[in-house]
Amino acid sequence: VGTNPAVDGMLVSGLARIGGDASDASGDLITGTPLIGRQLFVSIANNSFSISAPTSAGQAVRAIGWVLQTTGNDMLIWFNPDVTFTEIEDG
Repeated sequence: VGTNPAVDGMLVSGLARIGGDASDASGDLITGTPLIGRQLFVSIANNSFSISAPTSAGQAVRAIGWVLQTTGNDMLIWFNPDVTFTEIEDG
């Protein structure tokens, strides 16, 4: 899987290694400290993953997988996005 889905395809479900190094072309892709077994969420930051679910009103919470292995700031994840999301309402 590459950077152009039309040419390289895209991952729908499976194993993916995500770089957390700031030297990546996209910058730091991981918000928070990845720990084995932690659930991952779509981050409110553009193009990144978070170990914490969003908490502010109007934001959507969507789980995308789990951390299987960490090496430095990189992580191996089981990518299996939930087909549902929850929008946080004003409390």
